[in-house]
Amino acid sequence: MSMGSANDFELRVPEHFNFALDVIDRWAAEAPERVALWCVGEGGVEKKLTFGELEAASRRAAGFFSSMGLDARDRALILMPRLPQWWVAMLGLIRLGVVPIPCTTLLTPKDIDYRIQTAGVKAFLSDGEGASKFAEIAPAPEGIIRIAAGCDRPGWASFDAGVAQASPEFEGPRTRGDDPGIIYFTSATTGHPKMVLHTQASYGLGHRITGGLWLDLGPKDVCWNLSDTGWAKAAWSSFFGPWQMGSCIFAVDSRGKFDAGATLKTLASHPISVWCAPPTALRLVVREDLSAFRPGALRHCVSAGEPLNPEVISTWKNATGITIYEAYGQTETVCLIGNFRSTGR
Repeated sequence: MSMGSANDFELRVPEHFNFALDVIDRWAAEAPERVALWCVGEGGVEKKLTFGELEAASRRAAGFFSSMGLDARDRALILMPRLPQWWVAMLGLIRLGVVPIPCTTLLTPKDIDYRIQTAGVKAFLSDGEGASKFAEIAPAPEGIIRIAAGCDRPGWASFDAGVAQASPEFEGPRTRGDDPGIIYFTSATTGHPKMVLHTQASYGLGHRITGGLWLDLGPKDVCWNLSDTGWAKAAWSSFFGPWQMGSCIFAVDSRGKFDAGATLKTLASHPISVWCAPPTALRLVVREDLSAFRPGALRHCVSAGEPLNPEVISTWKNATGITIYEAYGQTETVCLIGNFRSTGR
């Protein structure tokens, strides 16, 4: 697919496609030492994984999930903040052909139970906080494989220990492009949230449009998206889109109230070249004193989720010289319409 024009490209869907195998493994073969994931945790502790390390870790994760009894087309709910384990687990599930269901950490025990019952979930993967919410569900869901990441919990399998002990040579099934790939729950106009099922290719391959045209990414870029891991926007700009283009995904495990000042400091202190933020965050950022802010490596900014008022765009442009490009899409789609820096439109 050529990324030269938003109106003139062809995206061919192969008979067989698996994001872990056809994208991550390809980059691991071409550029094994290139940093693929850069996470900043609590206390500023940083962890980086190269594409080579990510391939091995995701193979280990897939092997671990297989040993726990998960098979292709099974469904696994994953509820986790911006920890490195989230990305490794997502890739491991996809490699095995298991359908991940990413959910926001804001869910209540009642919300979790609804999703487990509605989706026919076979496994629940979470950190300690999510595991505690699961424990509050009454009556407790039966027959669910429980896996804890970043903590030890009685009665739960340890994701970290399981991955460490698994083989980096694990080979999963060869999934078809039209096999079930990922599920999101999206708010409905009436009633409970509804499931949106994507195929292996519709998001895994389709977000090449998002990564190449809207995010304007390439192998030298570092992309930071503020979205929670449970929203489809994370699939757009924190998973499929950047890695399709061979870019590094940057993440900060920030929890609680959004801190505009800390965000600006991160943009100035790290080589982030592409930044994706929702309008609610940008409105707070432009209220900060931008006179001393130096964007460093930043060259491209994007926003989605709701319309961004012109005052925010102009204030940011006057302070940084960088235009904020907007786009529209839905959980059911990839990027549908937008302003593309990559094409000058």
